[in-house]
Amino acid sequence: YRQLIPNRKAVAELLAYPIVQSLLRKLVLDNLAAVDHPTDRKIRQIRNTGDLYWQVGHGLLERAFKSNRHTQNPDDPASLFQILACYGYLMMLWFRDSRVPQAEIPKIHAEVRKRVKFDNEKWKRFDEILRDTYLTEHLLLKENHDRELSFPSLKMTEFFAAVWLARHCDERVQTELNALFVILVGDI
Repeated sequence: YRQLIPNRKAVAELLAYPIVQSLLRKLVLDNLAAVDHPTDRKIRQIRNTGDLYWQVGHGLLERAFKSNRHTQNPDDPASLFQILACYGYLMMLWFRDSRVPQAEIPKIHAEVRKRVKFDNEKWKRFDEILRDTYLTEHLLLKENHDRELSFPSLKMTEFFAAVWLARHCDERVQTELNALFVILVGDI
């Protein structure tokens, strides 16, 4: 694990989850099994929380598909990451938090649906996958008993917001961020 995660302090919060420890153990074992076949190596050093969230997010989605409750299409992981990224971005933009209050849940669901631009069938399918108890009980986006929509930590929300910004930073997003900047620091 020391070679895999040289800076444990940077990812300590996430390492507290047993499912993350299980996923990391699998990554290490897969990597050891691929020693004779270097082209099969999928692992790289996890330098920061972003690297770990990326590995954990993909690992959880992969496990959900292996549960045989959902069939996987080739573009599913990228599409699901896009949805999670949009939620993370809007949570940071609107609430600067990892939780969405109950009254705002329908509004954020509608806005995410509008921004990712999936047809009704695709949206319904991905919504069903993201609401799968396997994923919601193991770290990703969930609506909890307080009827809030949340990621388990602000860091994870920030990670998904950054993924959204990296892929979708257009004029609209720049305008939203400028407006947020004015709110946060005042008009300069």
